[in-house]
Amino acid sequence: MIVALAFLPMKDAQAFGWSQKITKDSFYDFDRAQEWWNTIKTREEFEGRKRALRKPFGLWTPTKSMVERYKNDSSYEGRQEYFDFMQLFYLWQQIEAASVSSWANQFGAIPGSVPTPWGVNSPEECERMSNLNIFSGDCTNVPNWMDKAMQARIAKAIDTHQKKSN
Repeated sequence: MIVALAFLPMKDAQAFGWSQKITKDSFYDFDRAQEWWNTIKTREEFEGRKRALRKPFGLWTPTKSMVERYKNDSSYEGRQEYFDFMQLFYLWQQIEAASVSSWANQFGAIPGSVPTPWGVNSPEECERMSNLNIFSGDCTNVPNWMDKAMQARIAKAIDTHQKKSN
């Protein structure tokens, strides 16, 4: 899972504040972000909402500084909502990384570790996830927004581990 994070251009991640811990104050509307967290259950739902929010902006990505600069300009309506949506995704990516950190790194499965499916966490992973989950403070209320490629990588890591164990 961490592999997906490595491909995010760092300047883009930093523009959204991803390199810093995301808190309630990272959002323009924390309640709206919490509603998305609790209601968007799949990657497909997530991508559909993202496309709908992104459509008015074309190629322009509303960084926090740009949102602040144009927040009183009515032609820039919705920029804060899109920014919050992306902040939410970057928070999810941090939690995703915490959920697999004991068995994966940017190069794949850590030799000697035991890969686990999404939602199966060691006590240490659960604690790391809980510390990041600003919506519930636990490791069980985390949507599964993994894309199909990530799901396939995890399944392959688990399968490879099981074959080596037998």
